[in-house]
Amino acid sequence: MRIIKLFILFCVVTTQTQAQIQFDKRYPLGLASVGRKVVEISGGYICAGFEISDTNTYNNNLIVKSDTNGDTVKTLYIPPPDSTYWNLYNEDPDDIFTDLIVTNDSNLVAVGRSQAYNPTNYYDYDILLVKLNYNLDTLWLKTYSHPTDSAFQPQSIIQTSDGGF
Repeated sequence: MRIIKLFILFCVVTTQTQAQIQFDKRYPLGLASVGRKVVEISGGYICAGFEISDTNTYNNNLIVKSDTNGDTVKTLYIPPPDSTYWNLYNEDPDDIFTDLIVTNDSNLVAVGRSQAYNPTNYYDYDILLVKLNYNLDTLWLKTYSHPTDSAFQPQSIIQTSDGGF
């Protein structure tokens, strides 16, 4: 019974708190763009997601940095880690970012998927993990795949107590 009362109190408190809109902006990038995660940083916001480019129907990963008014400061596309796909098909792979976190060392880590070329499965999805600073400079980029699983679709990421992810 105590748990139910605490849950009801939580619902009442959270529904009674009114959020304030800081800004309302649209970022017309490509045919369509989707922001999957926004984090607040000193002096603005960083959003990770993807866009459908003007030239094809594949998704391109996307990170947008904005100031406190929502005006774009910088837009970043991470090149596909596996250029073999581009060389074979002459089109972008299907890459998206699904989550973004601020790390303990005040940097950012974005996670998502990247389409890669694999001789046994041409549409192999790998996990894409990118560490960036607040200026959106890439500190490192890693991909992870599994020999028997060709469809990794990470949805979120956390930092572990030992500093890993």
